[in-house]
Amino acid sequence: MANYLTDKKIPSPRKLIGAKNAGSVWHETAVKLILLNRHYTGDLVQGRSSVDRSNKLFHQEKGYKPRQQVDESKWFVVENAHPPIISHEEFAAVQDRMAVKARTGFGGRGKKSLFAHLAYCAHCGKGMNYKNDREGYVCATYQKRGRKGCPSHFIRHDELKKSVLVDLRQLSVNVLDQNSLVEKALKKASEKSNQAVSELKANQKKMQQLQQEQLELVRAMTRKMIDDDTFQMSNAALKEEQHTLKERATILETVVSQGEAKERIMQQFREEVRRFAELQIDDEEALR
Repeated sequence: MANYLTDKKIPSPRKLIGAKNAGSVWHETAVKLILLNRHYTGDLVQGRSSVDRSNKLFHQEKGYKPRQQVDESKWFVVENAHPPIISHEEFAAVQDRMAVKARTGFGGRGKKSLFAHLAYCAHCGKGMNYKNDREGYVCATYQKRGRKGCPSHFIRHDELKKSVLVDLRQLSVNVLDQNSLVEKALKKASEKSNQAVSELKANQKKMQQLQQEQLELVRAMTRKMIDDDTFQMSNAALKEEQHTLKERATILETVVSQGEAKERIMQQFREEVRRFAELQIDDEEALR
């Protein structure tokens, strides 16, 4: 559904309120909030959340008071307050379907693929997910958004394994040229670390912008410039984007940390290359 709204160029909730740096892509969180909103049935629902005034530490750190969800039995509901967009029966059917989907969510197959968290799409940079039925890896973005998100990148597991083995064997052949090999590895690690530092700075700047947008959103809510539903949808979209940035920052910080220790790693690498030249690596357990 999020892909459909994005493809049809329907403005996102943040676009409608004129938020800074508002994207044109719909997120699953925003769609879910709309599907859970009873206002579209013609009912006026208020009091679904309240301000927690007791958490003063949160207020000092964030600059605004936290909100907490209120039990549905305590909501203020006025039925048939305005013309409905959908019927109560349609709304109830959607809630039932969402509840079933939540209970039957996919929990994984339990078997970790050989190149899990190692294979990445060359086009968009996202991870490649292993598909049992195809015995290979597919771009995660393509899985989520189709060709409009990223071309269909696919590689069979056996082909990737063969390519990795060829590279590893070539590495062992070059064991006599260890110094040159280590220098190249050091240079590559340094370049990757520097790129990570630059991206991390941009990430931090973007996070500050989102925090400012969140503060402006709270002010708009406080001044009653927007209603509670608009606040919830916009705030959810901001939180999702912040969560994505935090996850990326964690990865970047790890890259930088590894770069700082590259001298020690390269010394170990030199020794491993020497040992590797004497090994026969053909099975997956050895590769792991």
